[in-house]
Formats: sequence, structure tokens, C-alpha cells
Amino acid sequence: MTEPGTFDRYAVLRSYEPRDVQVEESSDSAHLGQRNSDDHSTRSVITHLDAAGLGIIGRVLSVVYGTWHGTPATLVSFQFRFRSRAGSFRFRTSEIAVTFDKASSILRVDSGDDAAAMASPPAVVSLYPKALDGGECGCSIKGSYWLKKNQNVANQVYWKIRENNSAETSGLPDQVGLCVVVTSRGPFLGVVEAEATLKLAPKAKFSFRNLPWSKDDPLLFDGRTGKGPPMEQTRFDTLTDEQWAKWIAMLHGSLSFPPSMKSEDTLMEDTSSGTSSSTEQTGRADLVYRIRGIPASWSEDKLVLELAALFSIQANQLSLLTFARSAFAHRSREAAVAVVSFLSGPPRVLVSEERQWSFSIPGVSSGLGAAIATLVLDRDFEGLTPLGRISPTSTLFYADIIAVPGVGGHAYGSFKERGRSYMWLQDSLPVDLRLLPESKEARVLIYGYDSHLSESQSFQSLWDLGGKLQATIRESRSDSQPQRPIVLIAHSLGGLVVREAIIRMSRGNERDRHALNCIAGAMFFGVPNKGMDITSLIPMVGHQPNRPLLDSISSDSELLGAQSVAFQDAVSSMSSGGLPIFSIYETLLSPTAVQEGSKWRMAGTPAMLVDRDSATHGRPLDAESRFVLGLNRNHSDLVKFERNCDDYELVLGFLKEMLTGYEVASKADGG
Repeated sequence: MTEPGTFDRYAVLRSYEPRDVQVEESSDSAHLGQRNSDDHSTRSVITHLDAAGLGIIGRVLSVVYGTWHGTPATLVSFQFRFRSRAGSFRFRTSEIAVTFDKASSILRVDSGDDAAAMASPPAVVSLYPKALDGGECGCSIKGSYWLKKNQNVANQVYWKIRENNSAETSGLPDQVGLCVVVTSRGPFLGVVEAEATLKLAPKAKFSFRNLPWSKDDPLLFDGRTGKGPPMEQTRFDTLTDEQWAKWIAMLHGSLSFPPSMKSEDTLMEDTSSGTSSSTEQTGRADLVYRIRGIPASWSEDKLVLELAALFSIQANQLSLLTFARSAFAHRSREAAVAVVSFLSGPPRVLVSEERQWSFSIPGVSSGLGAAIATLVLDRDFEGLTPLGRISPTSTLFYADIIAVPGVGGHAYGSFKERGRSYMWLQDSLPVDLRLLPESKEARVLIYGYDSHLSESQSFQSLWDLGGKLQATIRESRSDSQPQRPIVLIAHSLGGLVVREAIIRMSRGNERDRHALNCIAGAMFFGVPNKGMDITSLIPMVGHQPNRPLLDSISSDSELLGAQSVAFQDAVSSMSSGGLPIFSIYETLLSPTAVQEGSKWRMAGTPAMLVDRDSATHGRPLDAESRFVLGLNRNHSDLVKFERNCDDYELVLGFLKEMLTGYEVASKADGG
């Protein structure tokens, strides 16, 4: 229960977070619509105007609590970003005002110390910058205090920002950092206003005010709920201008260059299972978690705030990597799936030896009663995980792109740039496959399955793995879009699983065969069609139940020969009479498995794991030069593209070619 004279912690966190915006305009200004009393108009950021390409955006970067000459104080750091055009359409000046008020307008305490504290108005005691003339910031800034009538302490801070006189065409800088220190004996509120002036009309100001914050939904400060990184020096009266400048630079730098998130990876990267001890995992920011069971009514912001409250962390320590509709949303079950990471390492509850956790979220209004949601978090990513972001067109897709990782691979980490957070299937492909001007989207999904080698108790075969993928594809298809094409992307063992699924689809029921005929093509990366070098992997598996699976993908495997024949028969049975398959092969040696203590790592003597002949073996058509591509990468790195690299552009071209070819063929068939 909320203590008397304090804000609910959830409400405080919510007041710091960005929301959707509704901009209202008048003859002389554009007013920000933010969470009006009707509860429909909500803010995107503190202040926002977006008209004719112009914009001012303000954010709360940090809220830190400390003291000012022994009195409890709050340090609030803002970022204001200016977006305008060049020349006469640039911003020349901006005026930023932040007004603080006591909380008695929305919290009522009848008597006692709490009532006295709430009746005492907050006081602005310091600000930064006070005076900044030109220099590298590209503008001059002057700050000052303002007092209400009949009040003996300042309750408002005001900054005037002006472009440099020498910068006649540059306008205001892209972003400006501002800080204010407020003392208060109790909780208090904050309201932000901004104005900007164009060069074109120096006397005309665009005014943005967060009117709903004045009463309905202000910034809330309770003296204990913070945001952003901690500050080592919390005696704010001792801070020098140099320390202020470094603090602002650090905050802006942390936004531009967040900590690297490495996430889970494949056997060819690290351990076979990707499982580390609790001690090793504590504090790691490289782990990614999938969240299922997200209610249909929840937005991205709602999810982040609920997770922050659930794990008692600050919301900006969460990185929301994906937020998309469930692959099975057409069945009216769970509505969304998300992928998150924790920038300062995962909460302690998530660093146990478990791989899956369930959390019930109680009703927010009362904090009591039946759960409104059960969120399921996991690290394995087995089955389908949709990538990208929910948009107005997310219910109807023009294609399904399904990516399947290799032996010991993680569905997410296998396709991520080595040592960095960039993941091309998530960060580039959905945008690059968007069709304009129709704004049609491709649904990008990753498919995970258990293929770890060390300490495995699984005796599943290629037949078993292919059967599950077959059923997953069938059940993820919506009856509202029965002809939507499928493109399969597979790495290493994943390609053999795809081949097995296609074989089983050709022998399945009507729904299976319909899904088979919707496959527009496949892209195989280092798929060992004729087997691979498993010499270094045999000691890892020994006589475990999964040894037959490993043997089945060896260079002398009879099973793969039989699979190739069955696969060609399955493809020939398709209504199109064939299936374009692009084969990508490695041209760099790969590190092999070696045991280091109790763990296995890919750090042994380099070897060729899958040769060109094995990676391109198939029908005669598949051997044509336009269907074969060698990349100067090792086996694991074949699917670990860097941002803006040429190899990704080549793969993107192949994907577009397959989708275009399917569309042309469908029109020719009257589909």
C-alpha cells in the first residue's frame, strides 16, 4: 500500500517514461497533448512539436537524489533535441522553462509531519549551465531562476538558448543537456514548457506546453525513485562546472553508445549449451530474454514499466529489442512476444540455473486481486520468435521469413554480429523488405530447437527435428492469408532440419502440402548436405544419447545420402515443379572444439568444417553459378553480418529475388 504523503512508485516511474503524442495547434502556437483527463491523449516525450519537419523533443535523462548543504535535494537532468531545416527554416532561439510545485494538489494528508512537508514548496537552488557562450556546443545558453508572486524561494528554472552569431546557417545544435537541483521536504511535481523561434519569422514563436502534466499527469518526484545511472558525488552543492559538464557528457554518451549486448551464441562461439553458472552470469549485460504472454492491450512502454516494477529496477536499464505479435496470434491467445536485455546485467532472480520463469502481474489500480497477466521469460528461444515492432500493418504480412540456426546454435545469438548487439534479422531485414508505397511488411521469425551437444540427454533424430518444424510452420499459418509465401533461411544443421521438414510436408496432409507449395525458396548457409567434419565434436558427445544425431551429419553419413534423394522427390512434387535454393559456403578455416577445464570452447586447431562440395550439393540447377556464393568467413560467421556490410547486401538481393519470383509465378498461375 502507498504510504501517506507519497506517490505510488509505479506512477513515478510512469511519469518519467515517453508516451505517444497528440499535437494540438492554435493560431500562435502548437500545444502538446499529454494524457488529458479523458486518459486518451498521452505524451511521447516532455515536449514535442512536429510540423513541416520541425521539432523540439525533451526527455528526462536522469533523476538522482542527494543533498544541498545538508537539505534533501533532487538533481534532474534533461535532454532537449532540436530538429529543423537549413537556412531560413532553422531554429535561432529556444526558451525552456521548468516549473516545480508542491504535491498537495494531488496528495492530501490531514495533519502531522507529512502535511507540513507537503505544504512546503520545492525550491530551485542550482542549475547548469548558468552561462555558456558559443564554443563546441554551437550555441549560447543563459540560465536563471524565477519566483512566483508572494513567494520567497525560486520555483522555476529558465534557459534561453541562442545560435552562435558566427553560425549564420547552422541554427541550434542537435541536442542540449540541462540540469537543475531542487530541494524539498516532501514529494513534488514538475511541468516543462518550451518555445522556439524560426529565422524566417523571428517574432513568431512555436509554443509547446505539457498542459496535462499540470494536474492530471505531471512529472513526479518522491525522493526515492530515481532514473538513469547513479552519481558518485551526491552532495550537489560541491559540484564544479567541470563536473557538471562531464555529467551531461556522460549521460548523452550513454544514450548514443549503449553497452554492448552479446547475447547467447552458437556452439561455434562458446559452450555447447550456452549455460553458465549463477556466479558467472551475475552482472552480465549480454544475455537476452524472450517474454511471452504479453496482453493485447499492452504497449511497449507499458511492458517496460511493468518489468521495471517487477524487478525493482529503473526502466532505462531495460533494452527492448523486439516487440511483435505472436506467431500464433491469429488464434486469439497471447498477443505479443518481446525480446529484452538488461543493460546493467539481469536481475538476480533471472541468473539461476533455470531457463524459464513465470511471473504474475497483479492489477495495477489496487495492487490486489487476480493477476491480469502471466509473463513467461526464457533464454532458450525454442520454437518461433517474431522479430521487429508492432505497426498498423502488422496483422497482414506479405511473406514469412523463417531463420533456423545450426548445431548447438541459439535462435537469436547465432545471427548476431560477433561481439556486438547488431542482429541483421532484427535490425535491418524487416525494414529492407518493407514494400513501398503500400507499406506491406514481411514477418521475420527465428526458430529455435535443442541441439546442444555437451551433457545432452536428448536422443532426437533429424526426422524428429524436421517433424517439429513441419508442424510449427503449418500451425503458424493464418487462414486469412493462405497464399503468403515462405522463405527459409538455415545455417549448418538447420538446413538439414529444413530439408527433413520439407520431406515430411510433401508426405503430410492437405494443410502441410499447401504450406509446402507456398515456399518461395531457401537460403542455405554452410549446410552439410554431404556431411561435415565432426572430429573435434565426438569427444564432447562421447556415448551420450545424442551421439546418433551427431553421427548422422558426419562426412560418411548414409542417412544424408538417403535424405538428398527424398528431398529432391519432395521438391519435384511441388506445384511449381521446383524450389530455388541459394547455397552460401565458407572459405575460411574455423576453430574446432577443445576442452578447457570442464567447458568446451571453439578454440582448437582451425579446420574446414563444411567444404564447398557439401555446402552446394543438390539438384543440378542448384549448382549454377547464380545459386552459389562463397563468403570469406568461417563456418560460424557465415550468418553473423556486420551493420552495412556488403555480404548482407548480397543476401538481401537473393531474398528479394525469391519473393519476386514467387509473386510472378503466382500471377502466372492465376493465384
